[in-house]
Amino acid sequence: MKNVNHKVLLICSFTLSIQCCPLWADDSVSPEPSTNATKALQPSDPETRIQLAKQLAIEHDANSFRILLNLLKDSISGVSYAAAGAIEHRGDKQFDKELIEAIKVLPKENLWPAYRAEKSYPTKQTVNFLLERLQAEIDSPDAKNHFDERNSFYIASSLESISKFFPELNGIKTPTENTLSAYKLFQADVQRRLKR
Repeated sequence: MKNVNHKVLLICSFTLSIQCCPLWADDSVSPEPSTNATKALQPSDPETRIQLAKQLAIEHDANSFRILLNLLKDSISGVSYAAAGAIEHRGDKQFDKELIEAIKVLPKENLWPAYRAEKSYPTKQTVNFLLERLQAEIDSPDAKNHFDERNSFYIASSLESISKFFPELNGIKTPTENTLSAYKLFQADVQRRLKR
């Protein structure tokens, strides 16, 4: 293993031991770990944080997921994107609630990789969350004058991927037109199917 990996794992272990914050009472991962200690102990070099995210893509425990949620909220977009990729690769759907809570505090420009990662978390809670977020994108004051389809596209494509786990959603397709009206129709179709 490369030296950087030893360094990354050491920082990772040390971060967790210093945090000493138990998982939430319901045995889920805290979406807001003790931020001061965690920030102080995270690698200062963005490339090292990116490598940490990539390395944690093959882990499946709660502690490493907590670290990825911290990296997902990183101010450097490359680090956040790497964390989203690792979260997508892991597909630890038992942590869907924690992922949802972390996404809620992300800045708008960092949302699309997290929405893409949601396709690996096929739970009813994820479906409901993505529908809520799609509705928020559609209802955004900016949408009527300038519809930015990027977030809506990744929400819809994740819903399409998840649909194979839900017979009532079988056949939904991500809109091919990047228009507000196309995403409104898509959202209405998914809602109608869920109410059957």
